[in-house]
Amino acid sequence: MGNIKLFVLNVIVKAYYGLEAFEMWVWRRMLKISWVDKVSNAEVLRKVHESMSILNTAQQWKLGWIGHILRYESLLCDVIEGRMMGTATREGNDYKC
Repeated sequence: MGNIKLFVLNVIVKAYYGLEAFEMWVWRRMLKISWVDKVSNAEVLRKVHESMSILNTAQQWKLGWIGHILRYESLLCDVIEGRMMGTATREGNDYKC
């Protein structure tokens, strides 16, 4: 079971760095900076007056999606909250779905 968790963690880390690299590639293409030029990522972000934002945007979308799903009674809501048939729930944790 530990190997599966490590594999999933590695996949998530690679996806994170892949998105970060894609964002920097887009900024460099917009500024017409060649790959031969030795320009750091910090310098590119300073030139465009921006910060790393693609990961923050993706996280906001994900949080909005989860909030939308949790509003309604559905199987997906049960899966996200970890509820199962026949198990007792703790008192005081009354969620909307």
